[in-house]
Amino acid sequence: MAITITQRIKDFLLSVCLSTAPRGWMQPVRGGLAVLSRAYAGILRLRLLLYTRNIMIRQVPPLAVISVGNVTAGGTGKTPLVALVVEYVQGQGLPVALISRGYGAKKNDPGTAADEPEMLRRRYPGLAVFVRKDRMAAMRLAAAAGCRVAVLDDAFGRISFRKNLDIVCIDALNPFSNGQVMPRGLLRLPLSYLRLADIFVINHAAAGAHNIPEIMRVIRQWNSRALVCRAQHRPVRVRSIQAAAMRPVDALAGRRVALLCGIAVPEYFRRTVQETGAIVAAEFFFPDHHAFSAAELSAVASHCSREQLDLIVTTEKDLPRLEAQAAIVSAVAEVVVLEIRLNLEDYEKDFAARIRGVCTA
Repeated sequence: MAITITQRIKDFLLSVCLSTAPRGWMQPVRGGLAVLSRAYAGILRLRLLLYTRNIMIRQVPPLAVISVGNVTAGGTGKTPLVALVVEYVQGQGLPVALISRGYGAKKNDPGTAADEPEMLRRRYPGLAVFVRKDRMAAMRLAAAAGCRVAVLDDAFGRISFRKNLDIVCIDALNPFSNGQVMPRGLLRLPLSYLRLADIFVINHAAAGAHNIPEIMRVIRQWNSRALVCRAQHRPVRVRSIQAAAMRPVDALAGRRVALLCGIAVPEYFRRTVQETGAIVAAEFFFPDHHAFSAAELSAVASHCSREQLDLIVTTEKDLPRLEAQAAIVSAVAEVVVLEIRLNLEDYEKDFAARIRGVCTA
């Protein structure tokens, strides 16, 4: 499928950042990026020092705060972790707000919905959702609306206000990139920020089992007190867009399907679909938060018609950006959403207890 110019530029920069070729024209480019990375990392470390030494004073939110974030750019499987935290808080009977910056959303453009907040709002009735860049302003609005707990999506690096619990999601398959901060690597924060975390959740733990000893070494180098859990994405059910019907995941077993998504790491989606026993016959992968156009969906429909594929599988996250024009593809194939859940493989009771502690404080 067509890839945007912006995505091509991102892919090119990523290849330069992660390249280890010793010679060639990339050498000076990597050198320049390394200088920028060191400068950026230095600023972030200074900022951390100023806040931890109370030279700069953190603001105090008007409600309890649970932050869910990561230290690398790109998909770590964080959204299912946010969903799990929301589920636990709602289980305590407290009114909870989800606060997100709303990546990918644009004003007055229904094709670029803030997909993750919208997905969670639909999944959890009663969840108050606030999409704002100013997290403190959003928390004040949430408190004024009667919310007792705020779950902050992608806020680990936000250290200007106090949090009751900081949860960090780490992708076991690509935990710390090349160990360098952007733009030379994919780290959004220096590893010294790991000392701030209260819980680490290592996602895709089975597939990345070979990396876990090194992940644990790095975590414990910076943080000896945090709870560390391993986790896996598990498909739980299938929902048809056309019929609004729920089915068990084994309804996909043996079916030839096309995949349609705009997420950070579509390969993980492919793996999850294959776990259901489905046969992936076509893939239509777009950049993260992609706004699907009519022309793109028409091309998907044409391909499925030619190849006699009558089932298209997409993600919950993609649905808010897809449904306005879903009729284009649903004319030739049934479109279903594969719902997934994050399962904690160990220390689930301890994880729940930490959430409960915030709710009862």
